[in-house]
Amino acid sequence: MKNSDFVALCQELQIHRVVTAEDLRRAGADGSVIVRARSCGTLQSIPGVDGIYVVGEEPYDDITRMHVASRRAGQGAVITGIWAARLLRLAWVPSAGACMVRIEAAHRHRDAEGFVTVCRTNSLERVETWEYEGLTVACVPQAVIDACRQLQTDKATRKAPALALRDVRGLVLGAIAKGRCTATELEVVLSQGSIRFTAKIRRALVDASRGAASPPEAELVDGLLPYGIPFYCNVEVWVDGVFVGVADVYLVGTGVGGELDSVQEHAEEARLDATMVRDDRFKDVDIDLRHVTPSRYRGDPEKYHRTLLRAARARLDAGSGDPPGLELRPRGPLMCGPLSADTPYTLPTPLAPAA
Repeated sequence: MKNSDFVALCQELQIHRVVTAEDLRRAGADGSVIVRARSCGTLQSIPGVDGIYVVGEEPYDDITRMHVASRRAGQGAVITGIWAARLLRLAWVPSAGACMVRIEAAHRHRDAEGFVTVCRTNSLERVETWEYEGLTVACVPQAVIDACRQLQTDKATRKAPALALRDVRGLVLGAIAKGRCTATELEVVLSQGSIRFTAKIRRALVDASRGAASPPEAELVDGLLPYGIPFYCNVEVWVDGVFVGVADVYLVGTGVGGELDSVQEHAEEARLDATMVRDDRFKDVDIDLRHVTPSRYRGDPEKYHRTLLRAARARLDAGSGDPPGLELRPRGPLMCGPLSADTPYTLPTPLAPAA
């Protein structure tokens, strides 16, 4: 077969630049032609993925990479995990490792280390999917759960426990907060698989039930619980029937709230301006909103806790507290850890939460 004929054959058979040795042989190309094409750059070999090639020597994109993973896994393969989360444009998606693919349990295709992770399932028909440029992709709940598992198992994405929890929280809380799926939908998917590597996912679902919508908010809730003071996470603040804004945390009975100003939500000029306008609204109704960036909070959480709690204690000592006409519409439950030696103040009985 002439080289020009082989190039034409590759163009005819390729799907997003991907062809297989099996397809080429069926179309009349023998092994020697394929070897020659690999040596001269007509076909690119994929390290660890035998018998599947990328047409041409130009760099290939993520879509081509996912087509390679899909062909490697076999018929009916579903792209899932971190790569699916990226296609779905979910929030806080970490860097990708291998492309995770789900197939029927009866299939025996193996992983290609660093490139394809194959997951077998007895219930592939229950996985909701959508189509994207010739790929079958898992819908949000399955993609999120698989991405969280992938973070804890793939060599390329495996991290220290604290960092893994942060990324798992980002995937779970981001998907729920942005309305891409519900906690119930994630719990259904979680219940259908192995219990391995689920502890951090379940922890993130608890964070969601508390009202947290981001990893920093979940961390702040963890940090405040030991003080034994009542607070809400992500609560709408209304005064005299007028909406003031949403506070990331609000210390009940004190007139003090906390705000985590992330680059993602506050860096753009328009968003920064909106943040400043909102801050003025809180000041106008006599609510002291204390700001911190997530990075500064993570660098010294106790310092920020002291800032919040000193402000609350000062208002209570001055006879202040919640402004008149205050109404709180929380996203989650009222939280309050047990009283301890570190509890900085106690509220008057009418304001104290039930035990």
